[in-house]
Amino acid sequence: MKLKNRPSKHSTVLPGGQILDRIMRLLVASVGAGLIYGLLAHGTKSACGVNPVTGGTSCLELQLNPSGWVYLMMALTAIVLLSRAIQNSPNEATAVHLIRWAGMIVPTLAIASLVISMASFMLVPVNDWAPGDDFAYFVPFGSVELEINDLPGTSDP
Repeated sequence: MKLKNRPSKHSTVLPGGQILDRIMRLLVASVGAGLIYGLLAHGTKSACGVNPVTGGTSCLELQLNPSGWVYLMMALTAIVLLSRAIQNSPNEATAVHLIRWAGMIVPTLAIASLVISMASFMLVPVNDWAPGDDFAYFVPFGSVELEINDLPGTSDP
């Protein structure tokens, strides 16, 4: 004998069950996208050269890390779209539609931020740096730390 009113795997019998299901999917997608961005948005580039003033070797190192602004954008997007779905939707279908859009936009923000930050970090011309000169770079959607180390020159005996 088959049950006729059996709920599907991803729904609940609670009132507003579709909305709750979509909110849960949004949370899972947001956390997953944040973890992927946080794990993959890392990189290092370095270059060394002889400093003409000191005669020693100077090395430049750039380190890419995830940006807190990306996490803030993801959270604000989810909060704003959830708020609009809950407060301004005339019916359940419209609320589910807005939450579904949030579930697509938040991971897209994370993936786009990852691709843009990695691509722009790879394009930073560290080999064009000359010791003693200033170094400028621009990496959107990523946090970059710059470190310049001066190694003492070796003297010939």
